Parts: sequence; structure tokens; C-alpha cells
Amino acid sequence: MEGHHAKMRALQVFNLKEDATLADIREAYLERTTQKRFRCVFLGDEHLEKDFLKYYEAYMLFLKYQETAEEEMKTGELSTDRFFTLHFNQGVYYLIKERYLKASEKFQAAFKLNQNHAQLLVYLGIVLLKRRNLYAAEKYLSQASELDPECADSWFYLGEIYRLTGKPDKAAEMFQHAKRLDPLRQDVTSRLKTLGARPGDTRLRPPTRNKDSLLSKLLRRSSSLFKK
Repeated sequence: MEGHHAKMRALQVFNLKEDATLADIREAYLERTTQKRFRCVFLGDEHLEKDFLKYYEAYMLFLKYQETAEEEMKTGELSTDRFFTLHFNQGVYYLIKERYLKASEKFQAAFKLNQNHAQLLVYLGIVLLKRRNLYAAEKYLSQASELDPECADSWFYLGEIYRLTGKPDKAAEMFQHAKRLDPLRQDVTSRLKTLGARPGDTRLRPPTRNKDSLLSKLLRRSSSLFKK
């Protein structure tokens, strides 16, 4: 009976017919959770978190009465991309729930399948930031910035690292660049105010030290995109 209710819940959430198979429900789940609105860091956005959790929990509850999540991960018919997304989504779920160790485990499993996924690298950086492993967090976020220089999330969380490590000028530089990429971000505005920088000043200041560092090169490259 509980299994039937779990399936009916999944069918309702994913708008599927009663004869839908496990594969149908899985594909609907993966399609929903890879929508464009989820292709950014949505931590703290109650509406997006609620929708993501609705899809995740409906799918996992259905799996509970069909086969375990571990068996699902061993299903031979799944592609590497599908395996990646299943692990990635589990990491996002545990991150939302603030279970950082579990989130790290799932993200690392996804990382083994794809080491060049910018959003995953940002989430790995966030998890490590939450766990106060700032050196490793900076490494992943820098890699994310290299892969996708126009991603404001990586620059914002790099700013958080420098803010926490007592480098206000460097932090302001990162926050200003994030603000330039995404002018509507309120978290950036509040951080700039905290640092005493002008929120409206989104000009990219030239790096003051280590001009040949990876971040400096990325900042110059990303900044040049706005001049074209």
C-alpha cells in the first residue's frame, strides 16, 4: 500500500500516467532537476529549494519501494551523464539539508565521473567552505572560474573565502566582479557594504599583487568580455 502511494505521489509530481515505468519516472525526475533554473547555486532561494526537494523526495520515496538507491546507482542502462546527475542531485539535497559530509561524499562521486563541470566545482567549493577547508575550497572555486568565467557564483564564494581569511581588498575585488556579472545579486551588495566598498562601483579594479596569478588572468579575461 505504501509503495502504491509512493508511486502515485511520483506520478502526480512528474505529471505521468499510471502505466509509467521506473525508467519513465527517472527520466522525468532528471529532466525536472536539470532545468535551467537549477543550473546555478540556488541555496537560500526558498522557492527553488522547495521545488528541487519536491522532485528529489518524490523520486527517492518511489525508489524506496521499488529498489534501493544503491541498486539504482548500479543500473547498467544508465549513461555516465545520468549517473553523474543522480550523484550530483544527492549532493545538492544534502547541502540544502546542511549535511555537509554526506554532500561532500556525493559530490566527490559525481566528480569522479566529470571533473570539468563548473557548477559541481562551485558546490564542492561551497561544501568545503562550510567545513572551513578554505584552501581546498579556493582550489575548486578557482577551477570553476576558469571553466566558466561568467559564472557569478564562483566569484562570490571566492570573495567569501578572502573575507573570512582577512583579505578585504581581495574579497571586494571578487564581490565587485560578481556584481558586474549579476547586478541583481543582493548578497553581493550586502557583502560590499560590510566591507565598506561602494555597492554601485562594479568597475573591475586591476589586481594589486601577483599579477600573473590564475585569478588575475581570469579576471582580466572575464573583464574583457564586457568591452566587446
